[in-house]
Amino acid sequence: MPGARVVGFFLSAGLAMTLGCGDGGGAGGTGGTGGDASTLQLVQTVPADLAIDVSTDVIVSAEFDAALNEATVTTSGFSLRRDGGAEVEGSVAVNGQTASFTPARALGLLSRYTAMLTTEIEGVSGRTLEASHTWGFRTRDGQWENAVLIEVGDAGDAVQPQVAVDPNGNAVAV
Repeated sequence: MPGARVVGFFLSAGLAMTLGCGDGGGAGGTGGTGGDASTLQLVQTVPADLAIDVSTDVIVSAEFDAALNEATVTTSGFSLRRDGGAEVEGSVAVNGQTASFTPARALGLLSRYTAMLTTEIEGVSGRTLEASHTWGFRTRDGQWENAVLIEVGDAGDAVQPQVAVDPNGNAVAV
């Protein structure tokens, strides 16, 4: 059966070529994420897309699959807008593979925000995002929490309480 050996040879060679040419998720590959090795890939965002009850003092961040070129991460390439179009003032920073946007002041209560990354952002290798990326989130509602006793044992010793409120709307009674 020489014909069977020839078919077996071609099947074995084809399998070896298929296995040898696959991505395998090694260095320089996409690792099965569906991304393109020639573009910078977004790994995760904080807050996550569609997150709710986000703290008003949140630092918005984006993690990429490679270290970033700090000079390319600016407020025109990483921005935050309140729904209705008002751009949020703030600053950007880079720490390895993570870019962060820190608002200049607390975000509004019960407000929707949209973060945007543009193709201006580059990795140290020169790779950029294939397209701009946006994601949104909503801040917490600012409702008061349930009342709690100021004194232990409810002995009547707590008199003339003082209340302090911070810029984020958090109140403390002492």
